[in-house]
Amino acid sequence: ASMRFGRGHYLEALQYIESQSGGKSFTVGSQHDGPNQWVVEFYQRYLNHPDALHYLAKDQWPATGPQWLIIDVLTDQPIKYPKRLQDYVFSAEFPHSGISGVTWLVYRKE
Repeated sequence: ASMRFGRGHYLEALQYIESQSGGKSFTVGSQHDGPNQWVVEFYQRYLNHPDALHYLAKDQWPATGPQWLIIDVLTDQPIKYPKRLQDYVFSAEFPHSGISGVTWLVYRKE
């Protein structure tokens, strides 16, 4: 499974977000659109309801931000949180696998 599903628990993170969203459509954003958006859009197809997930690039965020925020963390560097993180509550951590990959911290809009 690790060869097929990469170097982190990204699918698990998205499945968690989907399960916590109660079957409704939901928005996801992150502090690094490029790599995180690609990963989200790759794993989205494996969700029970792929069409429910809407990734919002930072320039598409409503004033209140997306419903869910993914913060990626390399274990050996300080965490740089977005300015608007005070509106979010930490929800879950999905660690990286092996010697590479990034840890995803998942935050939910209050």
